[in-house]
Amino acid sequence: MDLIRQGLKKISNVTVNLPSLKTAKISALLSLGDRNTADVIESAYDRGWGYALRHHARFCRETVYMEKPVPDVSKTSGPDVRHSETLLPWFFLDSGISQQFLAKEWHRAKMEKQSPDCPMIDCRLCRICSNDDSD
Repeated sequence: MDLIRQGLKKISNVTVNLPSLKTAKISALLSLGDRNTADVIESAYDRGWGYALRHHARFCRETVYMEKPVPDVSKTSGPDVRHSETLLPWFFLDSGISQQFLAKEWHRAKMEKQSPDCPMIDCRLCRICSNDDSD
């Protein structure tokens, strides 16, 4: 990290903010992990991240450092929630955003289409503004 800071120090208007290695590992684990990551999170809640990372070291190493296959999304043609659920591991989380909206966004991303910015009004496209829990 010091090598990166030193190399970029000479460039004007560049600030390097690097998280600690532990923070980077936790972030990678949370973003790359699957449902089994819940055990690590529970251990971290009970005894702290240091303990959790040591106690679940093998799982953490495999999750953070091992190369993972990229899902073949070429076989899904449209924004179908049934197909998307098998590809998107976070569909079991209730974020307040409708599953149909997330499936449409996934399809747009596959097509490399940019989504319009959220108008921050009660538009009901993703349902985050509407407080409507029904799917």
